[in-house]
Amino acid sequence: MQLKLSGKRLRRALSSKLLKTMKLTVLLIIIGCLQISAKGYSQAITLNINGAPLDKVFSAIEKQSDYHFFYKYNDLKLANPVTVQVANASLEETLKQCFKNEPLTYSIEQKTIIVIKKEPVPVTAPAAKIKVAGQVKDEKGETLPGVVVTIKGTNNAVISDSQGNYSIEADDNATLLFSFVGYGVKEEPINKRAVINVQLELDNKQLNEVVVIGYGNQERKDVTGAVGTVKMANIAEIKTASLDLKLAGQLAGVTVNQVTGTPGGGVAINIRGAGSVGAGDNPLYVIDGFPLSPDFDQYSNPLSTINPDDIESISVLKDAASTAIYGSRGSNGVILITTKHAKKGEASITLNTFTGIQTILPQSELKMMTASQFAEFRIQAQQDYDKFYGVPFDISQVPAAYRDPAALGAGTNWFKAVTRAAPQQNYDVTVSNGTDKVRSLFSAGYFEQQGTVLNTGFQRYSLRANIDDDVAKNVTVGLNLAPTYSLRNLHNRSCR
Repeated sequence: MQLKLSGKRLRRALSSKLLKTMKLTVLLIIIGCLQISAKGYSQAITLNINGAPLDKVFSAIEKQSDYHFFYKYNDLKLANPVTVQVANASLEETLKQCFKNEPLTYSIEQKTIIVIKKEPVPVTAPAAKIKVAGQVKDEKGETLPGVVVTIKGTNNAVISDSQGNYSIEADDNATLLFSFVGYGVKEEPINKRAVINVQLELDNKQLNEVVVIGYGNQERKDVTGAVGTVKMANIAEIKTASLDLKLAGQLAGVTVNQVTGTPGGGVAINIRGAGSVGAGDNPLYVIDGFPLSPDFDQYSNPLSTINPDDIESISVLKDAASTAIYGSRGSNGVILITTKHAKKGEASITLNTFTGIQTILPQSELKMMTASQFAEFRIQAQQDYDKFYGVPFDISQVPAAYRDPAALGAGTNWFKAVTRAAPQQNYDVTVSNGTDKVRSLFSAGYFEQQGTVLNTGFQRYSLRANIDDDVAKNVTVGLNLAPTYSLRNLHNRSCR
Protein backbone atom coordinates (compact mmCIF):
# COMPACT_ATOMS: atom_id res chain seq x y z
CA MET A 1 0.00 0.00 0.00
CA GLN A 2 2.80 2.41 0.83
CA LEU A 3 4.69 1.52 -2.38
CA LYS A 4 1.56 2.23 -4.43
CA LEU A 5 1.12 5.65 -2.86
CA SER A 6 4.78 6.45 -3.38
CA GLY A 7 4.44 5.59 -7.08
CA LYS A 8 1.50 8.02 -7.46
CA ARG A 9 3.45 10.79 -5.76
CA LEU A 10 6.39 10.14 -8.04
CA ARG A 11 4.24 10.38 -11.16
CA ARG A 12 2.67 13.60 -9.91
CA ALA A 13 6.07 15.14 -9.24
CA LEU A 14 7.35 14.18 -12.71
CA SER A 15 4.21 15.57 -14.41
CA SER A 16 4.49 18.85 -12.52
CA LYS A 17 8.19 19.22 -13.43
CA LEU A 18 7.49 18.46 -17.10
CA LEU A 19 4.67 21.00 -17.19
CA LYS A 20 6.89 23.71 -15.71
CA THR A 21 9.60 22.93 -18.26
CA MET A 22 7.15 23.24 -21.16
CA LYS A 23 5.81 26.57 -19.85
CA LEU A 24 9.34 27.95 -19.50
CA THR A 25 10.23 26.85 -23.03
CA VAL A 26 7.17 28.56 -24.55
CA LEU A 27 7.92 31.75 -22.60
CA LEU A 28 11.51 31.83 -23.88
CA ILE A 29 10.34 31.31 -27.47
CA ILE A 30 7.83 34.22 -27.19
CA ILE A 31 10.48 36.53 -25.70
CA GLY A 32 12.87 35.62 -28.50
CA CYS A 33 10.25 36.40 -31.16
CA LEU A 34 9.48 39.73 -29.54
CA GLN A 35 13.17 40.61 -29.51
CA ILE A 36 13.49 39.66 -33.17
CA SER A 37 10.38 41.71 -34.04
CA ALA A 38 11.61 44.69 -32.04
CA LYS A 39 15.00 44.41 -33.66
CA GLY A 40 13.34 44.38 -37.09
CA TYR A 41 11.23 47.51 -36.48
CA SER A 42 13.80 49.47 -34.48
CA GLN A 43 16.81 49.40 -36.76
CA ALA A 44 19.83 51.30 -35.46
CA ILE A 45 21.24 53.23 -38.44
CA THR A 46 24.33 55.45 -38.57
CA LEU A 47 24.98 57.60 -41.66
CA ASN A 48 27.20 60.56 -42.45
CA ILE A 49 26.47 61.53 -46.07
CA ASN A 50 26.84 64.98 -47.64
CA GLY A 51 25.30 65.83 -51.06
CA ALA A 52 25.02 62.23 -52.30
CA PRO A 53 22.45 60.95 -54.84
CA LEU A 54 19.32 59.48 -53.30
CA ASP A 55 19.90 55.95 -54.66
CA LYS A 56 23.29 55.87 -52.88
CA VAL A 57 21.58 56.69 -49.61
CA PHE A 58 19.05 53.88 -50.23
CA SER A 59 21.91 51.40 -50.68
CA ALA A 60 23.52 52.50 -47.40
CA ILE A 61 20.25 52.04 -45.54
CA GLU A 62 19.68 48.60 -47.05
CA LYS A 63 23.12 47.45 -45.80
CA GLN A 64 22.29 48.46 -42.22
CA SER A 65 18.70 47.13 -42.13
CA ASP A 66 16.53 44.31 -43.37
CA TYR A 67 14.49 46.68 -45.57
CA HIS A 68 14.64 47.11 -49.35
CA PHE A 69 13.60 50.06 -51.53
CA PHE A 70 11.25 49.88 -54.49
CA TYR A 71 11.22 52.85 -56.90
CA LYS A 72 11.29 53.99 -60.50
CA TYR A 73 14.62 55.23 -61.88
CA ASN A 74 12.91 58.10 -63.70
CA ASP A 75 11.41 59.32 -60.41
CA LEU A 76 14.86 59.47 -58.79
CA LYS A 77 16.04 61.83 -61.53
CA LEU A 78 13.77 64.46 -59.92
CA ALA A 79 15.44 64.11 -56.52
CA ASN A 80 17.88 66.62 -55.08
CA PRO A 81 21.24 65.65 -53.54
CA VAL A 82 20.77 64.33 -50.01
CA THR A 83 22.60 65.15 -46.81
CA VAL A 84 22.01 62.74 -43.91
CA GLN A 85 23.81 62.72 -40.57
CA VAL A 86 22.39 60.29 -37.99
CA ALA A 87 23.87 58.06 -35.32
CA ASN A 88 22.04 54.99 -33.98
CA ALA A 89 18.80 56.46 -35.35
CA SER A 90 15.62 54.56 -36.12
CA LEU A 91 14.55 53.78 -39.63
CA GLU A 92 11.66 56.21 -39.46
CA GLU A 93 13.89 59.10 -38.34
CA THR A 94 16.44 58.33 -41.06
CA LEU A 95 13.80 58.28 -43.81
CA LYS A 96 12.39 61.64 -42.68
CA GLN A 97 15.82 63.26 -43.21
CA CYS A 98 16.24 61.55 -46.57
CA PHE A 99 12.95 62.77 -48.02
CA LYS A 100 13.06 66.25 -46.51
CA ASN A 101 12.58 68.87 -49.23
CA GLU A 102 12.28 66.17 -51.87
CA PRO A 103 9.51 65.82 -54.52
CA LEU A 104 9.15 62.21 -53.40
CA THR A 105 7.44 60.41 -50.53
CA TYR A 106 7.31 56.84 -49.27
CA SER A 107 5.23 54.14 -47.65
CA ILE A 108 6.32 50.96 -45.83
CA GLU A 109 4.77 47.62 -46.70
CA GLN A 110 6.23 44.82 -44.55
CA LYS A 111 9.97 44.87 -45.40
CA THR A 112 9.64 47.04 -48.53
CA ILE A 113 9.93 50.83 -48.69
CA ILE A 114 7.93 52.06 -51.70
CA VAL A 115 9.03 55.42 -53.12
CA ILE A 116 6.52 57.49 -55.15
CA LYS A 117 6.19 61.04 -56.38
CA LYS A 118 4.28 63.60 -54.33
CA GLU A 119 0.91 64.75 -55.70
CA PRO A 120 1.12 68.32 -56.93
CA VAL A 121 -0.80 70.79 -54.75
CA PRO A 122 -3.32 72.69 -56.90
CA VAL A 123 -2.82 76.43 -56.81
CA THR A 124 -6.10 78.33 -56.64
CA ALA A 125 -6.03 81.80 -58.01
CA PRO A 126 -7.58 84.38 -55.69
CA ALA A 127 -11.17 85.24 -56.63
CA ALA A 128 -11.63 88.54 -58.36
CA LYS A 129 -14.18 91.06 -57.12
CA ILE A 130 -17.14 91.78 -59.38
CA LYS A 131 -20.09 94.16 -59.12
CA VAL A 132 -23.37 92.32 -59.67
CA ALA A 133 -26.63 94.11 -60.42
CA GLY A 134 -30.10 93.04 -61.47
CA GLN A 135 -33.83 93.09 -60.79
CA VAL A 136 -36.03 90.85 -58.64
CA LYS A 137 -39.61 89.98 -59.72
CA ASP A 138 -42.41 87.91 -58.24
CA GLU A 139 -44.26 84.97 -59.78
CA LYS A 140 -46.47 87.40 -61.76
CA GLY A 141 -43.50 89.17 -63.31
CA GLU A 142 -43.97 92.31 -61.22
CA THR A 143 -41.03 94.00 -59.53
CA LEU A 144 -40.50 93.04 -55.89
CA PRO A 145 -39.10 95.69 -53.48
CA GLY A 146 -37.55 94.86 -50.11
CA VAL A 147 -35.90 91.60 -51.18
CA VAL A 148 -32.80 90.74 -49.11
CA VAL A 149 -29.82 89.79 -51.31
CA THR A 150 -27.06 88.08 -49.31
CA ILE A 151 -23.65 86.68 -50.27
CA LYS A 152 -23.80 83.05 -49.16
CA GLY A 153 -21.59 82.31 -46.18
CA THR A 154 -21.18 85.98 -45.23
CA ASN A 155 -23.14 88.76 -43.55
CA ASN A 156 -22.86 91.07 -46.56
CA ALA A 157 -26.35 91.91 -47.81
CA VAL A 158 -28.34 94.58 -49.64
CA ILE A 159 -32.07 95.22 -50.14
CA SER A 160 -33.80 95.77 -53.48
CA ASP A 161 -35.27 99.24 -54.02
CA SER A 162 -38.86 100.24 -54.89
CA GLN A 163 -38.33 99.01 -58.47
CA GLY A 164 -36.84 95.68 -57.38
CA ASN A 165 -33.31 96.69 -58.42
CA TYR A 166 -30.23 95.73 -56.42
CA SER A 167 -26.44 96.05 -56.67
CA ILE A 168 -23.78 94.22 -54.65
CA GLU A 169 -20.01 93.59 -54.86
CA ALA A 170 -18.84 90.00 -54.38
CA ASP A 171 -16.30 87.42 -55.51
CA ASP A 172 -16.86 86.25 -59.08
CA ASN A 173 -17.25 82.65 -57.85
CA ALA A 174 -19.61 83.42 -54.93
CA THR A 175 -23.33 82.58 -54.61
CA LEU A 176 -26.16 85.06 -53.99
CA LEU A 177 -29.21 84.26 -51.81
CA PHE A 178 -32.53 86.03 -52.51
CA SER A 179 -35.13 85.93 -49.70
CA PHE A 180 -38.47 87.62 -49.08
CA VAL A 181 -41.40 86.96 -46.70
CA GLY A 182 -43.83 84.48 -48.24
CA TYR A 183 -41.40 83.43 -50.99
CA GLY A 184 -38.89 80.61 -51.21
CA VAL A 185 -35.18 81.38 -50.88
CA LYS A 186 -33.41 81.24 -54.26
CA GLU A 187 -29.70 80.64 -54.83
CA GLU A 188 -27.88 82.04 -57.85
CA PRO A 189 -24.15 81.33 -58.48
CA ILE A 190 -22.44 84.43 -59.89
CA ASN A 191 -20.10 82.59 -62.29
CA LYS A 192 -18.49 85.90 -63.33
CA ARG A 193 -21.86 87.35 -64.41
CA ALA A 194 -22.36 91.08 -63.94
CA VAL A 195 -26.16 91.02 -64.41
CA ILE A 196 -28.42 88.52 -62.61
CA ASN A 197 -32.22 88.89 -62.82
CA VAL A 198 -34.25 86.68 -60.50
CA GLN A 199 -37.92 85.64 -60.26
CA LEU A 200 -39.08 84.36 -56.85
CA GLU A 201 -41.81 81.77 -56.30
CA LEU A 202 -44.46 81.74 -53.57
CA ASP A 203 -43.88 79.45 -50.61
CA ASN A 204 -47.23 78.44 -49.08
CA LYS A 205 -45.51 76.95 -46.01
CA GLN A 206 -44.00 80.32 -45.17
CA LEU A 207 -47.37 82.05 -45.66
CA ASN A 208 -48.69 80.03 -42.71
CA GLU A 209 -46.21 81.94 -40.52
CA VAL A 210 -47.73 85.34 -41.46
CA VAL A 211 -50.39 86.82 -39.17
CA VAL A 212 -52.74 89.75 -39.72
CA ILE A 213 -52.50 92.73 -37.37
CA GLY A 214 -54.15 96.11 -37.26
CA TYR A 215 -51.67 97.82 -39.58
CA GLY A 216 -51.12 95.01 -42.11
CA ASN A 217 -49.17 91.74 -42.08
CA GLN A 218 -46.09 90.63 -40.15
CA GLU A 219 -44.12 87.48 -39.69
CA ARG A 220 -45.22 85.54 -36.62
CA LYS A 221 -41.71 85.65 -35.10
CA ASP A 222 -41.73 89.48 -35.29
CA VAL A 223 -45.11 89.99 -33.62
CA THR A 224 -44.63 91.25 -30.06
CA GLY A 225 -48.33 91.92 -29.36
CA ALA A 226 -50.94 89.33 -28.41
CA VAL A 227 -52.28 88.06 -31.74
CA GLY A 228 -54.01 84.72 -32.14
CA THR A 229 -54.60 82.96 -35.45
CA VAL A 230 -57.19 80.25 -35.88
CA LYS A 231 -56.16 77.37 -38.13
CA MET A 232 -59.11 76.89 -40.45
CA ALA A 233 -58.26 73.20 -40.87
CA ASN A 234 -58.99 72.70 -37.15
CA ILE A 235 -62.51 74.14 -37.32
CA ALA A 236 -63.57 73.06 -40.82
CA GLU A 237 -65.45 70.05 -39.46
CA ILE A 238 -67.26 72.02 -36.74
CA LYS A 239 -70.78 72.62 -38.07
CA THR A 240 -72.50 75.57 -36.39
CA ALA A 241 -75.02 78.25 -37.30
CA SER A 242 -72.50 81.07 -36.78
CA LEU A 243 -68.74 81.34 -37.04
CA ASP A 244 -68.27 82.71 -33.49
CA LEU A 245 -69.24 79.31 -32.07
CA LYS A 246 -66.31 77.81 -33.96
CA LEU A 247 -63.87 79.86 -31.85
CA ALA A 248 -64.73 77.94 -28.67
CA GLY A 249 -61.59 76.32 -27.25
CA GLN A 250 -59.37 77.41 -30.14
CA LEU A 251 -57.45 80.36 -28.64
CA ALA A 252 -56.00 81.10 -25.22
CA GLY A 253 -57.71 84.01 -23.49
CA VAL A 254 -60.83 83.86 -25.69
CA THR A 255 -63.99 82.67 -23.91
CA VAL A 256 -67.05 81.72 -25.97
CA ASN A 257 -70.39 81.17 -24.21
CA GLN A 258 -73.61 80.16 -25.91
CA VAL A 259 -76.01 81.51 -23.31
CA THR A 260 -79.13 80.16 -24.99
CA GLY A 261 -79.99 77.00 -26.87
CA THR A 262 -82.04 78.96 -29.41
CA PRO A 263 -80.77 78.12 -32.93
CA GLY A 264 -79.01 81.15 -34.36
CA GLY A 265 -79.13 82.86 -30.96
CA GLY A 266 -76.61 85.26 -29.51
CA VAL A 267 -73.13 84.25 -28.37
CA ALA A 268 -71.15 86.05 -25.66
CA ILE A 269 -67.41 86.36 -26.40
CA ASN A 270 -64.88 87.77 -23.93
CA ILE A 271 -61.27 88.39 -24.89
CA ARG A 272 -59.02 88.40 -21.82
CA GLY A 273 -61.97 88.77 -19.45
CA ALA A 274 -64.53 91.49 -18.86
CA GLY A 275 -63.34 95.02 -19.61
CA SER A 276 -66.23 97.18 -18.44
CA VAL A 277 -69.30 97.17 -16.20
CA GLY A 278 -72.02 98.80 -18.29
CA ALA A 279 -70.50 99.49 -21.70
CA GLY A 280 -70.47 95.86 -22.84
CA ASP A 281 -67.74 93.29 -23.30
CA ASN A 282 -68.32 92.34 -26.93
CA PRO A 283 -65.30 92.52 -29.25
CA LEU A 284 -65.19 94.44 -32.50
CA TYR A 285 -65.68 92.33 -35.63
CA VAL A 286 -63.98 93.45 -38.84
CA ILE A 287 -65.19 91.54 -41.90
CA ASP A 288 -63.16 92.16 -45.06
CA GLY A 289 -62.14 95.55 -43.63
CA PHE A 290 -65.65 96.65 -42.57
CA PRO A 291 -66.19 97.05 -38.78
CA LEU A 292 -69.21 95.47 -37.13
CA SER A 293 -70.06 96.03 -33.46
CA PRO A 294 -72.89 93.63 -32.56
CA ASP A 295 -74.74 94.24 -29.33
CA PHE A 296 -75.43 91.03 -27.46
CA ASP A 297 -78.94 89.64 -27.91
CA GLN A 298 -79.75 86.14 -26.81
CA TYR A 299 -82.37 85.77 -29.58
CA SER A 300 -80.43 87.38 -32.45
CA ASN A 301 -76.85 87.08 -33.68
CA PRO A 302 -75.70 89.23 -36.63
CA LEU A 303 -72.80 86.85 -37.31
CA SER A 304 -75.28 84.03 -37.97
CA THR A 305 -76.07 85.75 -41.28
CA ILE A 306 -72.59 84.86 -42.56
CA ASN A 307 -72.00 81.40 -44.00
CA PRO A 308 -69.04 79.95 -42.02
CA ASP A 309 -67.91 78.04 -45.12
CA ASP A 310 -67.17 81.38 -46.83
CA ILE A 311 -64.47 82.26 -44.26
CA GLU A 312 -60.83 82.21 -45.40
CA SER A 313 -59.05 83.17 -42.14
CA ILE A 314 -59.74 84.41 -38.61
CA SER A 315 -57.30 86.41 -36.44
CA VAL A 316 -57.92 87.71 -32.92
CA LEU A 317 -56.18 90.88 -31.69
CA LYS A 318 -56.04 90.83 -27.91
CA ASP A 319 -54.04 93.84 -26.67
CA ALA A 320 -53.91 97.59 -27.15
CA ALA A 321 -50.80 97.50 -29.35
CA SER A 322 -52.55 95.31 -31.93
CA THR A 323 -55.92 97.10 -31.79
CA ALA A 324 -54.62 100.69 -31.73
CA ILE A 325 -55.83 101.40 -35.27
CA TYR A 326 -59.47 100.83 -34.22
CA GLY A 327 -59.42 103.19 -31.24
CA SER A 328 -61.88 102.73 -28.37
CA ARG A 329 -63.98 100.34 -30.46
CA GLY A 330 -61.22 97.77 -30.09
CA SER A 331 -60.95 98.07 -26.30
CA ASN A 332 -62.53 94.63 -25.88
CA GLY A 333 -60.39 93.05 -28.60
CA VAL A 334 -60.82 92.72 -32.36
CA ILE A 335 -61.74 89.68 -34.43
CA LEU A 336 -60.54 90.02 -38.04
CA ILE A 337 -62.45 87.89 -40.55
CA THR A 338 -61.42 87.49 -44.18
CA THR A 339 -63.77 85.82 -46.64
CA LYS A 340 -62.71 83.66 -49.55
CA HIS A 341 -61.56 85.17 -52.85
CA ALA A 342 -60.51 83.55 -56.10
CA LYS A 343 -56.80 82.92 -56.66
CA LYS A 344 -54.92 83.82 -59.82
CA GLY A 345 -54.57 80.93 -62.20
CA GLU A 346 -57.00 78.70 -60.29
CA ALA A 347 -60.51 77.56 -61.17
CA SER A 348 -62.60 75.31 -58.93
CA ILE A 349 -66.09 74.16 -58.05
CA THR A 350 -66.63 73.11 -54.42
CA LEU A 351 -69.73 71.49 -52.95
CA ASN A 352 -70.14 71.05 -49.19
CA THR A 353 -73.03 69.28 -47.53
CA PHE A 354 -73.78 67.73 -44.18
CA THR A 355 -76.75 66.61 -42.15
CA GLY A 356 -77.16 65.50 -38.55
CA ILE A 357 -79.49 65.00 -35.62
CA GLN A 358 -79.39 66.96 -32.36
CA THR A 359 -80.60 65.24 -29.21
CA ILE A 360 -80.65 66.08 -25.51
CA LEU A 361 -78.37 63.86 -23.48
CA PRO A 362 -80.21 61.63 -20.96
CA GLN A 363 -78.20 63.06 -18.07
CA SER A 364 -79.35 66.57 -19.07
CA GLU A 365 -83.06 65.76 -19.08
CA LEU A 366 -85.21 67.28 -16.35
CA LYS A 367 -86.59 64.70 -13.93
CA MET A 368 -90.37 65.08 -13.95
CA MET A 369 -92.98 63.68 -11.49
CA THR A 370 -95.53 61.22 -12.78
CA ALA A 371 -99.21 62.05 -12.36
CA SER A 372 -99.58 59.74 -9.34
CA GLN A 373 -96.40 61.17 -7.74
CA PHE A 374 -97.73 64.71 -8.15
CA ALA A 375 -101.08 63.71 -6.61
CA GLU A 376 -99.26 62.22 -3.61
CA PHE A 377 -97.26 65.45 -3.35
CA ARG A 378 -100.48 67.50 -3.17
CA ILE A 379 -101.95 65.20 -0.48
CA GLN A 380 -98.71 65.34 1.57
CA ALA A 381 -98.63 69.12 1.24
CA GLN A 382 -102.18 69.36 2.67
CA GLN A 383 -101.24 67.00 5.51
CA ASP A 384 -98.23 69.15 6.40
CA TYR A 385 -100.42 72.27 6.30
CA ASP A 386 -103.05 70.86 8.63
CA LYS A 387 -100.42 69.50 11.00
CA PHE A 388 -98.71 72.88 11.16
CA TYR A 389 -101.93 74.57 12.25
CA GLY A 390 -102.94 71.70 14.60
CA VAL A 391 -106.15 70.74 12.84
CA PRO A 392 -107.21 67.25 11.72
CA PHE A 393 -106.37 66.32 8.14
CA ASP A 394 -109.32 66.91 5.84
CA ILE A 395 -109.11 65.14 2.46
CA SER A 396 -111.82 67.41 1.12
CA GLN A 397 -109.31 70.24 1.10
CA VAL A 398 -107.35 68.39 -1.63
CA PRO A 399 -108.65 68.96 -5.20
CA ALA A 400 -110.78 66.05 -6.33
CA ALA A 401 -108.43 65.26 -9.23
CA TYR A 402 -105.62 64.37 -6.77
CA ARG A 403 -107.52 62.40 -4.08
CA ASP A 404 -106.80 58.98 -5.67
CA PRO A 405 -103.13 58.93 -6.85
CA ALA A 406 -103.15 55.26 -7.85
CA ALA A 407 -105.86 55.89 -10.43
CA LEU A 408 -103.84 58.55 -12.25
CA GLY A 409 -100.94 56.39 -13.42
CA ALA A 410 -97.87 57.88 -15.12
CA GLY A 411 -99.65 60.73 -16.86
CA THR A 412 -97.81 62.99 -19.35
CA ASN A 413 -94.03 63.63 -19.31
CA TRP A 414 -94.14 67.27 -20.33
CA PHE A 415 -90.39 67.56 -20.80
CA LYS A 416 -90.44 64.91 -23.52
CA ALA A 417 -93.67 66.34 -24.86
CA VAL A 418 -92.08 69.71 -25.70
CA THR A 419 -88.66 68.44 -26.86
CA ARG A 420 -87.59 66.39 -29.86
CA ALA A 421 -84.65 65.01 -31.85
CA ALA A 422 -83.96 67.99 -34.13
CA PRO A 423 -82.45 67.60 -37.62
CA GLN A 424 -79.74 69.94 -38.93
CA GLN A 425 -78.59 70.31 -42.54
CA ASN A 426 -76.38 72.51 -44.66
CA TYR A 427 -75.71 72.80 -48.40
CA ASP A 428 -73.40 75.25 -50.14
CA VAL A 429 -71.63 75.45 -53.49
CA THR A 430 -68.71 77.70 -54.45
CA VAL A 431 -67.51 78.50 -57.96
CA SER A 432 -64.26 80.43 -58.40
CA ASN A 433 -62.16 81.38 -61.40
CA GLY A 434 -58.98 83.41 -61.53
CA THR A 435 -56.97 84.80 -64.44
CA ASP A 436 -53.99 87.14 -64.45
CA LYS A 437 -56.30 90.17 -64.40
CA VAL A 438 -59.79 89.14 -63.31
CA ARG A 439 -60.74 86.98 -60.33
CA SER A 440 -64.31 86.08 -59.43
CA LEU A 441 -65.99 83.91 -56.80
CA PHE A 442 -69.68 83.04 -56.33
CA SER A 443 -71.17 80.98 -53.52
CA ALA A 444 -74.66 80.02 -52.47
CA GLY A 445 -75.67 78.29 -49.27
CA TYR A 446 -78.65 76.98 -47.37
CA PHE A 447 -78.58 76.19 -43.65
CA GLU A 448 -81.38 74.85 -41.46
CA GLN A 449 -81.24 74.01 -37.77
CA GLN A 450 -84.36 72.97 -35.92
CA GLY A 451 -84.36 73.45 -32.17
CA THR A 452 -84.69 70.61 -29.70
CA VAL A 453 -87.66 72.54 -28.26
CA LEU A 454 -90.81 72.40 -30.37
CA ASN A 455 -91.56 75.39 -32.60
CA THR A 456 -87.97 76.72 -32.55
CA GLY A 457 -85.57 76.78 -35.46
CA PHE A 458 -83.30 78.81 -37.73
CA GLN A 459 -82.99 78.99 -41.49
CA ARG A 460 -80.48 80.92 -43.60
CA TYR A 461 -80.29 81.52 -47.35
CA SER A 462 -76.96 83.15 -48.27
CA LEU A 463 -75.30 84.40 -51.45
CA ARG A 464 -71.84 85.83 -51.86
CA ALA A 465 -70.12 87.25 -54.92
CA ASN A 466 -66.82 89.09 -55.26
CA ILE A 467 -64.96 90.23 -58.36
CA ASP A 468 -61.46 91.74 -58.46
CA ASP A 469 -60.15 93.33 -61.66
CA ASP A 470 -56.57 94.61 -62.14
CA VAL A 471 -57.47 97.49 -64.43
CA ALA A 472 -53.92 98.87 -64.38
CA LYS A 473 -50.61 98.31 -62.66
CA ASN A 474 -51.08 98.72 -58.90
CA VAL A 475 -54.78 99.56 -59.45
CA THR A 476 -57.43 96.98 -58.57
CA VAL A 477 -61.19 97.48 -58.67
CA GLY A 478 -63.39 95.10 -56.71
CA LEU A 479 -67.05 94.38 -56.05
CA ASN A 480 -68.39 92.45 -53.04
CA LEU A 481 -72.02 91.40 -52.57
CA ALA A 482 -73.30 89.29 -49.66
CA PRO A 483 -77.12 89.25 -49.42
CA THR A 484 -78.60 86.98 -46.72
CA TYR A 485 -82.17 86.03 -45.82
CA SER A 486 -82.77 84.34 -42.47
CA LEU A 487 -85.78 83.04 -40.54
CA ARG A 488 -85.86 82.53 -36.76
CA ASN A 489 -88.68 80.70 -35.03
CA LEU A 490 -88.69 81.55 -31.32
CA HIS A 491 -91.37 79.89 -29.18
CA ASN A 492 -94.34 80.19 -31.53
CA ARG A 493 -93.31 83.59 -32.86
CA SER A 494 -91.40 84.16 -36.08
CA CYS A 495 -88.72 86.85 -36.32
CA ARG A 496 -87.06 87.99 -39.55
